[in-house]
Amino acid sequence: MMQRWREKLKYIEAGMIISALILFVATLIFGDNLTLEVIAFIVGTVLFSRVIERMDKKEIEKMKRQEEEELKDIV
Repeated sequence: MMQRWREKLKYIEAGMIISALILFVATLIFGDNLTLEVIAFIVGTVLFSRVIERMDKKEIEKMKRQEEEELKDIV
């Protein structure tokens, strides 16, 4: 259980780094327009959280399939 949370934290950290890079590029392009920077940060964070959510769902499905296969092997 803790290992899954550690993996999620790695993804969240990577997402924050990507969001910071998006903010940096937005600042270079648009100057000091704080609204665009905030929008870029929110969009980056939301997109990355969706990716994490999908990956987590796939991982859960994979674990369920493995458990079912193990149960079949036991029987």
